[in-house]
Amino acid sequence: MPELLATGSTPLPATQLVFPAVQEALPFDDISEIPTSSAWCQRWQGRRHSWRHLSEGGFDARRYLVELIPERLAKAFVLEHHYSGSFPAARLSFGLYDFSLGEARLCGVAVFGVPVTAAVLTRPLPDLVPYIESLECSRFVLMDECPAPAQRAGSSLAASTSS
Repeated sequence: MPELLATGSTPLPATQLVFPAVQEALPFDDISEIPTSSAWCQRWQGRRHSWRHLSEGGFDARRYLVELIPERLAKAFVLEHHYSGSFPAARLSFGLYDFSLGEARLCGVAVFGVPVTAAVLTRPLPDLVPYIESLECSRFVLMDECPAPAQRAGSSLAASTSS
């Protein structure tokens, strides 16, 4: 794993680490997922993953629009790009469209669906009716060209659009 550089000789808390300006090789190239609290974001294209560091930034919400999309469109996108090559039981699907080149181009999909058991929803959200007021985010696929941290903005927009 690349060393995280801290200023001074005393180790800094994780919240104060200084990352090198040059992107180093990722320390987890042999796994398909990392914890969501990581400073790295995962991207997908052609069912192969890549990683982007949050420090890259660059996401401009004015370039994008989130819209409810038909399941067939979401399914085609997910099957083409997600590593699993499968599509979950879906209730709602949202597309992230990039308008920066003048026309809408689908560059991400969020699929919300039914988990294996209702407890997945009722344990963290006991006051919400499962499958009606709460769903599981089953797939979240962003193309490589989506700047970091597009997944945060895209998921927030999808959540606000569905309410």
